Amino acid sequence: MAEKGFFSEYFKVIILITLITNSIAIILSLIGDVGITLLTSVAIILMITAWCANLTAIHFTFVNLNRTDRKGNLLKNICYVYLVFFFFAIFMIFFKQIVFIFVQNVESVRYLRAEIIHLIAYYGILGFGLILSILDFKFLERAETWVQ
Repeated sequence: MAEKGFFSEYFKVIILITLITNSIAIILSLIGDVGITLLTSVAIILMITAWCANLTAIHFTFVNLNRTDRKGNLLKNICYVYLVFFFFAIFMIFFKQIVFIFVQNVESVRYLRAEIIHLIAYYGILGFGLILSILDFKFLERAETWVQ
């Protein structure tokens, strides 16, 4: 493996990209939910970018994490929870589209439930990614957390 400085500099860039894309995607999505549709299109692009950045950060975290350390074990568990949540959240996001096809009345309780599930899944993925990147950034300088 390369030197620690090499790892931490590139990992810091990945974490910063993850922080920025998750934060901006959340803000633009909230503004887009209010009614500015142009920002919704930008938010969707940033959402996909944030998902890729989150998965890249998780990969780097798994590869370089010291699992015997208490903080490293915490990060590992958060990564596993994120991956499981991500898997189910993707299905929950598409669930809204399926309900929308079958329910013609937008005022319906079914549509409202699907919309709530969609929002929990969408903002949950971005929120989990934001929390994970903050914890990665917090523990980056802690040498015991990472494999040398």
